[in-house]
This record gives sequence, C-alpha cells and structure tokens, in this order.
Amino acid sequence: MTPTEILTIVFAAVAAVSGIAALIVALARRGGGAFDDRVLREEQKRAKEDIIKEVDYARKSIGDANTQSNSAVANMLNAYLGGAEKKTAELVEYMNRAMAQLAAAEKENAEKTGEALGKNLGDVKAEFKAGVADMRGDLERQFAEIRKDLTQNVDRMRADMQARLKEVREDNEKQLDKMRATVDEKLSETLEKRVQDAFKQVSERLDSVQKGFGEMKELTASVGNLNRIFSNVKTRGNWGEVSLQSLLEQILAPEQYKTQFCVSPRSREAVDFAVAMPGQAGEEVYLPIDAKFPLEDYYRLLDASDAGNKAAVELARKALRDRVKSEARSINEKYIKVPRTTNFAVLYVPNEGLYAEILRDGSFASDLQTQYRVTVCGPTTISALLNSLQVGFTTLKIQKKSGEIIKLMQAVRTDFTKFTGLIDTIRSRAQGVVKAVDDIDKRNQLLTKKLDKLGDDMPEGYIAEEAAAAIDAPQEVE
Repeated sequence: MTPTEILTIVFAAVAAVSGIAALIVALARRGGGAFDDRVLREEQKRAKEDIIKEVDYARKSIGDANTQSNSAVANMLNAYLGGAEKKTAELVEYMNRAMAQLAAAEKENAEKTGEALGKNLGDVKAEFKAGVADMRGDLERQFAEIRKDLTQNVDRMRADMQARLKEVREDNEKQLDKMRATVDEKLSETLEKRVQDAFKQVSERLDSVQKGFGEMKELTASVGNLNRIFSNVKTRGNWGEVSLQSLLEQILAPEQYKTQFCVSPRSREAVDFAVAMPGQAGEEVYLPIDAKFPLEDYYRLLDASDAGNKAAVELARKALRDRVKSEARSINEKYIKVPRTTNFAVLYVPNEGLYAEILRDGSFASDLQTQYRVTVCGPTTISALLNSLQVGFTTLKIQKKSGEIIKLMQAVRTDFTKFTGLIDTIRSRAQGVVKAVDDIDKRNQLLTKKLDKLGDDMPEGYIAEEAAAAIDAPQEVE
C-alpha cells in the first residue's frame, strides 16, 4: 500500500467521524431539548483539527520514511499507528459519551415527545451503534492493512537501503583502493627519493670519510716519519740544531755567530753554535750554545703523568733531571774555555713543554748555573737572549764609531767657521754692488731730467756726448 492510499484511508476516517458528529448534532436538534449543540460543534471541530494534525503528521512521517534509515522508519510508523489507534479509541469514547448524553436527552424529552419519538430515537440509536461498530471494524481492518503494508514497505526500504549501503560500501572500497594506490605511489616516490637522497648523502660522506682516511693515512705516515726521526738520537739532535740555526739567522748577522765551532785548537770537540762577542784588546770572545733534546725521558714523564702514577712520575722526573744535569756537565767540560769563550754556556732545548718541566723546580736551574755555569733556554728565552745580544752589539758599534764621529764634527765645525767668513766677505761685496747700482740709477734719473729740459732743437750728437761724459764721470762710493 502506498502513502497516498494510506492518506486516502485516513481522510475517509475523518469524513466518517465528521458524519457521525453531524448525525449526533441532528439528533440533538431533533430532540429539541436541553442537549447543547454548540458543545457538539466545538467537540466536532476539535476532533477534526486533531485528525487533520494526525494526517499531516502521517504525511510528513511517510515523507521522512523515504530518506531515513530502516530502523528509524519502522519506529516512526509504529509510533504513528499507535497514535492513530489511540485517537480512534478516543473518538469511540467520545461517541459513547455523546450517546450517553443523547440517552439522557431522550429520557428528558420522552415525557414531551411521546412514545413515537422514543421509538424513532431508539431506532436511530440502534442504527448509530451499528454504524459505529461497523466503522470501528472497518477502521481496525484498514489499520491492520496499513500496518501490514507499512511493514512490507519498511522491509522493501530496508532491502533497498541495504542494497544502497552495499553499493556505497563497494564504491567506498573502490575509492579507498584508489586512494590507497595513490598514497602508496606517492609514498613510494617520496620514499625512493628520500632513499636516493640518503644514499647520495651517505656516498658523499663516505667519500669525505675516505678522503679523511687518506689524509689521516698521510698524517700517520708523517707522524711515523717524525717518530723515526725523533727516535734516532742523531737526527733528533740535528732537528734541534736546525731550529736553533733558524733563530740565529733571523736575529743575528752571519758574521756574528759560528757553526760547529772548535773552542780549543788542541781539541776536536765542536760546539753547535758560538756567538762572537767583543772582548778586550779587540779579540773576540765566543758564547757556546749547544742544542740537546732528551725526548725519551720526557715521553716517559708524560706517560706516567697521563697514567696518574705519582711514583712513576717522580721517577721519570728524577731521570729527566739527571739527564739534563749530565748534559750540563758535558757542556761545562767540553765548551767553556776561558778566555777564548765566556765563563758560561747555554743549553738549548727546542720544546717549550720540556723547558717548562726543567724549570718546574727553580732551584734545579739555579744549581745548573752555580755548579756547571750552564743556563737552560727554550725557543722563547733564546730569542730574547739573542735580541739582547744584538742590541749590545749595536751599542758597541756606536761606541767604537763615536770618536770618529767627534773628529768629523770638529772638522765640520772648522770648515763651517771658514765658510762663515767667506759669507761675510761676499755679503760686504754684495752690499757695495747694490749701492753702486743705486747710484747709477740715481744718476740715470738726473740725466733723464736734464735731457728732458734741453728740448727738441738740440743736435743729437751733442746729446750723446753729454750722456757719455755723465757716464764717465767719477762716482763717490760710501
């Protein structure tokens, strides 16, 4: 059954109820008594409005049933059917009340209208009850059919909804598959790109690491070469000599120091370097400088210090000091030969850390100077010592040249005195020349004035003779 048929049945029920209400009103009027037809009309109007509202609600509910879910439609239709049954029961109850009122009216009017009216009213009442019973049966059958049709429609709608939901589900699955494929493709591209970038970065870093390993290998080889150099006492000593020679070349002139200098003609012992210093009677005195590099003892001290072994540190420090003291004793015995050398010598260590360790105990360096007349110097202190010697050499040269400079200044003074006399003579002669020129200028002016006074009628030869006589005239010189 369609929604239109349902509405038709409902409207038929409304028409039937309205007819029943009209019949009750007619009967009331026929009774012509105390029964109030105005009340019946109001009740009829109210019942009609309620039924119209129910019909509108049913129409709206049926329209909503086409769009809502299956369970919601079924619930809504069941609620509507229940409401319709309730309204039908109310109408029946209302009719019963009307019949009761009508019976009371009949009883009240029976005395006035007589038995004929009572008989007619009884017939009408019987007919009315029969009509109401028939209408109730028809309504119940129609509502049963409506409920059955609604149930079938709900089942069909449920099947349609399930089919549509299945289609929607399948379509959603297809869309999800497409989206999944697209996402997988994008993820694959992104992942592949990132993997390629990562491999590229890893390759670049591996190249950098390989390059660093190559540099490290070269550095290791260089360190190995340095270790081989420093492990040999002779080459290590040569390196110390090279560093000392570099400092000497930077600070002193080549004639101010000697290399591998024999301090004694009777001995073949040669000191690494000897700085030539001026002595008495014009003879040079040499300062011996010998380079030493006790690297093994220093390394043992560093290893013990890194290990944190205090006993080993003390033993290594004592061994290092003994080695330095032995070298100072050797320098004293071999290279300090007064008066050819100074009464002290210099022990040069080419490492600032080693030099700082030697000077760690100030009394040790003082003992070396006192016992063996040897001063220990590092790269920084030897530079300061050589710079001070260079300043001393410069001062000594200035002192030697000072006498010659004084004699030269005295000669310049004598010549300057003679030059002053010549300047005075030249000044006096120049003043006389200036005065003579002034006199000539004055006579020239006088002669010019006289010539102007003679006039134009004088012979030219006469004027020339007068001018010559004026020029040859003797002049007074003040």
